Amino acid sequence: MRQALGGRKVARLMALQGADTNGDATLRLLDPTIASLIVAATDESQRRFAIACARHAVAKTGLSDLAVSESLAIAARAGVQDSHELRGRIEHVAAALDEAAFDVHDAVDAGRANYGEYEAAFGLARAATAAGCCLDLSARKAAATACYEALAALGDRAVVHIAALARETLSGGSG
Repeated sequence: MRQALGGRKVARLMALQGADTNGDATLRLLDPTIASLIVAATDESQRRFAIACARHAVAKTGLSDLAVSESLAIAARAGVQDSHELRGRIEHVAAALDEAAFDVHDAVDAGRANYGEYEAAFGLARAATAAGCCLDLSARKAAATACYEALAALGDRAVVHIAALARETLSGGSG
């Protein structure tokens, strides 16, 4: 079960992710097998995995947003370069979706919504964040954080698929 995070906790987590320059802190939060595949992979394979995770989260949550689509297209190009303007747009989208999820969570607490509605709203915010992660200059950090956010977006039902994506994109000389 996911826990709602207050605004200050989200801000602190985002600050920690910003300080996590190569993704090591996030890697420690992932399944050890997936984490070891990320660490051993080439930059190209790591970037492909990040994009695959984000695309899966976006598709499964039904997220439709121009900034999200642009970030995935830019990240898929060889030699991704960090786009501060686009990252800012995605952070704005994710923050708005987070706020909407918090509102739904409050409605759940008040008996005006069900928990499934909150999970759906939370998933949209995490899917947007996963797409933004793909723009990170560090392919390793992009892979770790996009994977983490995709799993947060989709919950337990995504673990098997994300593990399969990891084996497919990160191992066996595919990079």
